[in-house]
Amino acid sequence: MDSDEGVLELPMKLLITVIIMAIALPAAIGGFNAYQEKQAKLELEMELDKIKETIQRVYSSGNGTTRNLDVNIPDRLMAGVDYVKIGDNILPLDSTDPSPYATLIRYKMDGEKVGYIELNLYATSKTWDKPIVLHGGSYELRFVNNNYEGQKHFVSIEFL
Repeated sequence: MDSDEGVLELPMKLLITVIIMAIALPAAIGGFNAYQEKQAKLELEMELDKIKETIQRVYSSGNGTTRNLDVNIPDRLMAGVDYVKIGDNILPLDSTDPSPYATLIRYKMDGEKVGYIELNLYATSKTWDKPIVLHGGSYELRFVNNNYEGQKHFVSIEFL
């Protein structure tokens, strides 16, 4: 074996290794990204179910009922949540036509369309004039059943 032959073999092996890595690495990153997105979506769906269930329990439990709930909205490097909006403006309280979003949970994940969950009841922020907005992270929320003049029932939500 010639000494020049060994010197030429090393760069060729390195070049082949770099080419293989350049082909395999994007596929591995893409697979990891898809996994992260799927996990984040599953976690978000579980949290939204907890929120919806809590709102419905508070609503059906009667005026003045309160419950607290810890919520964790997924926030990952490659897959996150743009926002979660719960309810909307219900003012004036004697109005029969509050915001069309007052009975919805709206959410949007990175790169996806807005999703909706129907509550079939009114929900709003503590001030009753806007939705409560969550982004990625942990929150402690308080849900309160409110009753306006014995007619309009709704659940207000506030941060603790």
